[in-house]
Amino acid sequence: MTKTLISAISIACLALFSVSCKKEKKEETPTPVVNTPNPIESMFGTVALPGAHDGALYSIIQFSENSFDGSWEQYGVKSGFAWFGNSTKTEDAGDLSFNDNELFSVSDPSSPFNWYFGSSDYSAASDLWVATGGPKHPAFSTTDNTAYPEVTNLVTTPSILTETSGLTVTYTAASGSTGTIITVLNGYGERISTSEMGSGTKTIKFSAAQIKELVDDSPSIIVQVMPVKMTLKNVAAKKYYFVKQAAYNREIEAR
Repeated sequence: MTKTLISAISIACLALFSVSCKKEKKEETPTPVVNTPNPIESMFGTVALPGAHDGALYSIIQFSENSFDGSWEQYGVKSGFAWFGNSTKTEDAGDLSFNDNELFSVSDPSSPFNWYFGSSDYSAASDLWVATGGPKHPAFSTTDNTAYPEVTNLVTTPSILTETSGLTVTYTAASGSTGTIITVLNGYGERISTSEMGSGTKTIKFSAAQIKELVDDSPSIIVQVMPVKMTLKNVAAKKYYFVKQAAYNREIEAR
């Protein structure tokens, strides 16, 4: 049965940048897996997790663009997320740590985001995951050494967005990437998102009607391009996806 990775992770990642592009608003009346199915699009963009599996563990790093020389600067921390059982109704795996940092657990069974979450200092691509175990998930300790996926040649046009301009995003996802989530966010938390499967050079177009809703009264927007790499591993007699994601965040002026 195919389950779905809903990119709530994009929400957490983009939240760090949304404050920088806010202004006072006017008053108004996851061996690498090659994924073959078409991406399923939702409000935040999705990438399918194919086949039978018992949970997923995510490790996310972030990059922001240096406005002076265009280089990408990596944040010194990385985020860890995980769910077990089903992403919309999770199962208990006991206490879970991510690189020796215990993750918080959200336990509301009615929420699609009942995940373990937290962060650790960035030292290398390798991640140590340790779970004490629950009724359906045995205790385990395992290290994921999968490299983070990369994006190069990121081009966004036009350089200044208006209500009538639309937006084109072109990038190259490195070999081994399962897919990419592309999200556009304004300073008030409003966003549009889509996803593209596979590696290689991709071109994504957002219409003027889509962009108009975001640039209205917002001085800038954030474009986030997040490549995803998923590896399915057998751990403690269970099948878990280990998902590496890298969020590249570019701010664009809006008028």
